[in-house]
Amino acid sequence: MDKLDLLVKGGEVWTPGGFIDADIAVIGGKIVALGKPPVLPDTAETVIDAKGKKIIPGLIDTHTHHRDPGFTYKEDITTATMAAAAGGVTTSIGMPNVNPPTTTVERYRALVEHHSKNAIVDFNHNPSGTVPEEIPGLAKEGPLAFKIFMVKDTGRDYPHMPGIGINNNGELFKCFETVGSTDAFPSATILPSLTAISASTNPPGVQTSPFFTSKSTLAMSPPSSFRNSENLLYDPRLSESNQRAYSPASTQILSLTH
Repeated sequence: MDKLDLLVKGGEVWTPGGFIDADIAVIGGKIVALGKPPVLPDTAETVIDAKGKKIIPGLIDTHTHHRDPGFTYKEDITTATMAAAAGGVTTSIGMPNVNPPTTTVERYRALVEHHSKNAIVDFNHNPSGTVPEEIPGLAKEGPLAFKIFMVKDTGRDYPHMPGIGINNNGELFKCFETVGSTDAFPSATILPSLTAISASTNPPGVQTSPFFTSKSTLAMSPPSSFRNSENLLYDPRLSESNQRAYSPASTQILSLTH
């Protein structure tokens, strides 16, 4: 077996059949096996002692408001994703009612660049598809969805600032058609990160619930040499198509083992 990048030892791992006592082997950001010694190696580049802890899939929050940029006196991408990590959320999807609103490729890229430097967990962002000529380019940036508010623009700055709302049905339908005509979301598939409860791993200076987050996905493809080993535990129902992971964002994933 290739050298393991990560070994999570001694925890109770959630599976479709309930919790089981198992170690988790990770190579290249993917879980490759669940098992127990002597089937799995005792060493890896990083070893996490999860004895007495439960290991569960990370949660995905598909509707969050990061308030960043433009309203950071309320929240910013760092505090928002720190709160997410504290609650076991390992992917957070933001909405476009920020300032400037993400209605163009240029604005979307600027937001992603900023978030990539400051996010604690993986993220995605739903731009507002109110400008038809911008929609094809935005779709190629990898958002999970577009969001358009069906409101009349009254000129207010929050929460429905100019540019993100349409109340003309014809214009709205044109935007829908444009989204439908693109090869939208070609790689927008997010699988859960690994979340393990660990009471000693709170972010510095913040009172949080005891969670650890990592970018390892729950897609697993046990090496052929490990199949049929009596101590190896895995779910063969997980297919190759489930192994696509989309983590476009955070270069500062919270690694509480360091």
